[in-house]
Amino acid sequence: MFDTPRKEVELHLHFDGGWRPETIFRFAQKKGISFPCSNGEGFAKHLRVTEPNSLCSFLTKFNDILQPIRGDKEALHQITVDFVEDCVKRGGHCYVEPRFCPFFFAGDNLTVEEATETVLKSMETAAHQHNLQWRAILCMMRQNPEWSEKVVDLALANRKNGVVAVDVAGDDKPCDGKNTDKRIKDAFQRAYEAGLHCIAHAGENGCAASVTEAVHEMHAERIGHGYHILDDNNVYKDMKERGVHFEVSLLPLTLSAKLYALCSF
Repeated sequence: MFDTPRKEVELHLHFDGGWRPETIFRFAQKKGISFPCSNGEGFAKHLRVTEPNSLCSFLTKFNDILQPIRGDKEALHQITVDFVEDCVKRGGHCYVEPRFCPFFFAGDNLTVEEATETVLKSMETAAHQHNLQWRAILCMMRQNPEWSEKVVDLALANRKNGVVAVDVAGDDKPCDGKNTDKRIKDAFQRAYEAGLHCIAHAGENGCAASVTEAVHEMHAERIGHGYHILDDNNVYKDMKERGVHFEVSLLPLTLSAKLYALCSF
């Protein structure tokens, strides 16, 4: 199928976490957005997390990543083209499933529909050029449950444009296994009934019961991270018997101070 020896497959790939720092910095300069650095290399160092820290601290870096790109179609297109090229030339990937929340890219000059279209069209064009296979996952956000219904709308409207699944991301620490916002659960139910695949970040910073909730009530086939199932042997056994796929990412696991979990898995 492929004309190069690429063989890497990445299923847990946050699109907005895989952008070139120099491209982000260039658009920041263009818009007069200042950071404590003077070039792309310095911006890369500014973004880099080098010591284990909390998940919330880790996620704050995304604010600086998104600010120069938000609401800018040209920037979003260029970021996407660079992303695909890097997947192939730097990552050696033959297949990826980038996930993103379209609301993070919308702005005064770009609707959420236009942002989604820009990413998907740019992805398809660049992927064809670089012989990369891909499918997209649209993310709801735990801290913004009011977006959930629209995310499913966008996913359903773009099934022919590469979208195959929905996810929910964000800090899951407030979750107790019962209290995920009803708007999120309802959106998952609609996605499931419409035939979309369902994925959920759960048990990453929250309790084991949040994984049970995601699988039993939100139809999750795959769990992003899910390390805290190790805190409850019954949950662990349930997930193992069901054959639930856990997306365990080594680098963020280490930098969010949860390396112990990988060893236990």
